Amino acid sequence: ETGHAKNVANFFTLKAFVVGYGTRYNPSKRVLEQSNLLLIHTAAKQAVKNVVDAVAPYDTVVNTRADEFDDVPEYATQLINALQSSDASERTIEDGKAFLRKIRGQRAEKKKEPKPGEPTPVTHSSSQTSFDQTIQHMEAIAAILKNEPSYAPNEPELQIDAVEEKITRLNTTNDAVASAEEAISNARLQRDNILYNNPDALVTVAKGVKTYVKSVFKAHSPEYRQISGIPFKMYKTDE
Repeated sequence: ETGHAKNVANFFTLKAFVVGYGTRYNPSKRVLEQSNLLLIHTAAKQAVKNVVDAVAPYDTVVNTRADEFDDVPEYATQLINALQSSDASERTIEDGKAFLRKIRGQRAEKKKEPKPGEPTPVTHSSSQTSFDQTIQHMEAIAAILKNEPSYAPNEPELQIDAVEEKITRLNTTNDAVASAEEAISNARLQRDNILYNNPDALVTVAKGVKTYVKSVFKAHSPEYRQISGIPFKMYKTDE
């Protein structure tokens, strides 16, 4: 948020100089009036703060989700090993292994290398390791375990209740990130509208103030030299 905050700080400096011009600063355009400059600065300062305030909760839930998903491949492997230790059929075990491979981002078979002179075949990525897909694969494994009568491990962490609790935690942390992403996105949208994306946005108004001062006091005046070098920059809306 450094660049956005710098724009707001520079606008405050610009406004302070304008106030110092007193009644000599008297634009006919309402958006350039001193009172409106104060309103713009106040709104922009709050908008930048809102984004900053949204970043910390977002980082927290992202880290929490990462921690919760980190052991999924290892945990899914334990579950499939436990399934193999039951009386489940080879077909059922292979179904479970297929979802385990998806969690790991592995292929069922290695890609065949083309023979010399043959064109390289068109392939599609086998990786299905996004957070949403990982949850789906874990749910599929849980369904296989629940429908296998012989799956009854003595270890509490491998029992069906524990698997379902793990999936609930995966969903909860993933949903929390989605909510935090929405909050930070909305905060950035509001900030960008106030600073950049409207006719009365901060950067646009700052340029208008400079132009007005230049027209009234002239280009080589001390007044215009005071403010002409104050920088205002446009920044990407996702920054």
